Amino acid sequence: MFAGFQLLVFEREGKLKVRENPLIRQYSNRIHTLRLSENIDHISSTEVRQRILAGQSIEELVPAAVAAYIMNHNLYKNQSNQH
Repeated sequence: MFAGFQLLVFEREGKLKVRENPLIRQYSNRIHTLRLSENIDHISSTEVRQRILAGQSIEELVPAAVAAYIMNHNLYKNQSNQH
């Protein structure tokens, strides 16, 4: 995958460890780090998925259009289908 694509990684709290992995190090020139604005740095995809599974709102975590898309397409409803 790394040989055919560029990888964008958004910085969050803590240190980025992807480039330290010996299997990935050879592709480090294809990994690009981007910075999130501080007001969304704390949001995790895990929290979004957990809230959806619990039937809770995600409106305050993602833009309304994203929440609508996720709900309209029934994404993350069944964890057994997630990879």
